[in-house]
Amino acid sequence: SFQVRARGLSTVEFLSTPYPPAEAAVFAPIGAAALVSEERGIQTWSLPVPDGFQAMRVRARGESEGGAFLMSRELRVVRPIVTAAASSTVR
Repeated sequence: SFQVRARGLSTVEFLSTPYPPAEAAVFAPIGAAALVSEERGIQTWSLPVPDGFQAMRVRARGESEGGAFLMSRELRVVRPIVTAAASSTVR
């Protein structure tokens, strides 16, 4: 699953750019993450990796109730993420 840890967010959405890469590719939504835990004010948000998912870059965008937002660092993928492969390291 994709995961992000942060404080004070009310929503988190994961976004990705397509694979194979395209010129001027923009981030498109993968889906909304669920809040799975909160410990000492640190939230953990998670989104299962969709079956057959492939992307070049993935990032999370979180928003607080006050309208402030957080943009995570990008995960750059050298090769496509393939969840169906027996040797997949994506969990």
